[in-house]
Amino acid sequence: MDRKQKTNIDLARGFESSLGSWIRRLPVNNFLVVLSSVVLLNGALRVSSNAQEIRATLAPLTVTASHAWVDGSTVSALDSDWGESGLEAFALQTVDQLLSEDPTFSLYRRQNALFAAPQTQGVSLRSIGATAAGRSLVLRDGIPQNDPFGGWVPWARYIPRSLQSMNIESGSQAASWGNLSAGGVIAINSATPELELHRVRLTVGSFDTIAADTQHTVTSGNHGFLVNVFAAKSDGSALIHERDRGPIDGTAEFKTRGVDLRHEYWIHDRLRLESALNYYEEERGNGTALTHYDTEAYDVSLRLLGIYSDREWSASVYYQDRSLESVFSSVNEDRTAEVAVLDQFDIPASGFGGNFIYVTNAWQRARLVAGLDVRHLDGETNEDVLIPNRRRIAGGEQTLAGAFVKLANPPEGLTPYELTLRVDHWSLRDGSRVERSNVSGSVSRNDAYRDRSGWEPSLSVSIARALSETMTLNLASGYTFRMPTINELYRPFRVGDDITEANSELQPEQFLNVEATLQWQPYEALRVESGVFHYWIEDAIANVRTTAPSGVFVPAGGSYNQRQNVESAHVLGWQTGIEYAFTDKFSLELNYLYTQAQFKDSSQQPELVGNEFPQIPTHKATLKLEYQYRDDLLLFGSAESVASQYDDPLNRRKLKGYVTGKLGVSFQATKRLRWIARVDNIADATVLTGQRSDGVRSVAPGRSFWLTAEIDW
Repeated sequence: MDRKQKTNIDLARGFESSLGSWIRRLPVNNFLVVLSSVVLLNGALRVSSNAQEIRATLAPLTVTASHAWVDGSTVSALDSDWGESGLEAFALQTVDQLLSEDPTFSLYRRQNALFAAPQTQGVSLRSIGATAAGRSLVLRDGIPQNDPFGGWVPWARYIPRSLQSMNIESGSQAASWGNLSAGGVIAINSATPELELHRVRLTVGSFDTIAADTQHTVTSGNHGFLVNVFAAKSDGSALIHERDRGPIDGTAEFKTRGVDLRHEYWIHDRLRLESALNYYEEERGNGTALTHYDTEAYDVSLRLLGIYSDREWSASVYYQDRSLESVFSSVNEDRTAEVAVLDQFDIPASGFGGNFIYVTNAWQRARLVAGLDVRHLDGETNEDVLIPNRRRIAGGEQTLAGAFVKLANPPEGLTPYELTLRVDHWSLRDGSRVERSNVSGSVSRNDAYRDRSGWEPSLSVSIARALSETMTLNLASGYTFRMPTINELYRPFRVGDDITEANSELQPEQFLNVEATLQWQPYEALRVESGVFHYWIEDAIANVRTTAPSGVFVPAGGSYNQRQNVESAHVLGWQTGIEYAFTDKFSLELNYLYTQAQFKDSSQQPELVGNEFPQIPTHKATLKLEYQYRDDLLLFGSAESVASQYDDPLNRRKLKGYVTGKLGVSFQATKRLRWIARVDNIADATVLTGQRSDGVRSVAPGRSFWLTAEIDW
């Protein structure tokens, strides 16, 4: 019995056999069946036509990137927030498309999550990452969403229209979360079942894409129920540049589907119980006949909230189950044939944990936020390396437990501030890697890695000072860390003919940062924010090119790399944002980010010193325009300009920059029906997402058209 079978709990198995099997039977090719199924479920949940709204006599505690939303606390000037109107405006399919309005946000590849492979969906706010592993924490209702095995995030499972709000908090003020908070924290907050709501949305678009989602909320007395079902399928776009394609290159088709179930129960006026069940599944091709990715995700959580006049608290527990299957191939030089080289037939992972958060306003001059949290992760890869024909099983366990305290005083004070102190204990256990021949059964490798543990502090301080009635200066500094993922520690991987080896001895990355931001608002219609930040990174993890050991086969034209700690690196940045409302109907938002991300010291590979981080552009700018032509007609557009960047840490493979944009219109046809039409990448720009060592270039989708119909009742 393998590790996964030993650690799975009966709850997860029961959940998989009931909800999971039902979802898998949903016919993705017939969305009418999906929608009608949910309507029937809504009818079953409707207990009374006279259902009352949920009692909410006091404002509920909202767990966000700051652990608890504090109405009077200082907030970094460069943080980004999206409310319900922002989440629904453009009828986008995934939240990463909205998050990209903030230039500090980027996935590892220049690709939105709707068309991206799961392993490339790690996010590094403020360009602080030198590999595809995510270096920013993503939360949904206060629960970590980063994959237990690899740290990436399945962004396609979060439908923007079904959420209540979303915000980004900068790393200098996110230290209360510890691990993964260096770049910042992205908080996704689910809609709450407080008012009765019924919504259906259908989208059709380029690449033979069709998507549907439906949301239903019913209430009765102190109970609220929310059901959200979504599904999508597409023939996908081409992944290889047209000049590099061969006969075997096709498109990356995909199918996604999922269900979110949520229940809220007000036990009494000051105590609320929340429960949630989530399921998500996706099937993705990778551009050739033999390659694909299949993902499944299950989540279950409970949260109890207490709300009083001068204090609030919440206690949460959760369990997460993930599985991934993928096949990689090697393609010949003229791309006329391929052969499967790696079959990752089972990559199971799980995570469970909980947290307790306490907030008090007992002091006149300050608010106290304190808490405890723990997360245990377990994962392994089961894969067949087909050349030579051998089986590999590798994985391990990781546990983090921490405690924090935060003090904040309200902005009406002379010097508003936030001070955070945190300490974490981490441990790595049961790491192993076994390889045996699929032909003879002989064992060629049997490694049992040493257990390790340690302590990591995190701290941050921020101060705001009003320089005048229209200008405010914010100063902040922080120190925190990132643990290497189970994937980085134990699982090697291959992209084309480029091989990257794991490293069980990786140390945590350490981040020290400072920032200064100036806010200027001369009048209500104009807001300008500009700031600089600097990160010093020790033991930065990078994929370092090295010599392959004896017995390891590297294809001609390929490369051999290993994940290694680089002694030091730094990231220097300048960020500016302007919001201007020309009239009450016409507004503009412009954001710009300059980043210099470089390796500073590397004893293992001196060639890295002075090189730029891979996949990090020096310049990035975004523009958004909205014009409310009539009460029922909204015109919108946006543009993004990204400078060139390198695809490898040796800075030998350069990806040229690009400018792209979108235009759209939202029309409220009736009280209940809204139409949204949109054109993405309107100039059909070529957006390079990668270049392999053999010169083959991958690309993001070109121009695409989208039409959405949304009905509320």
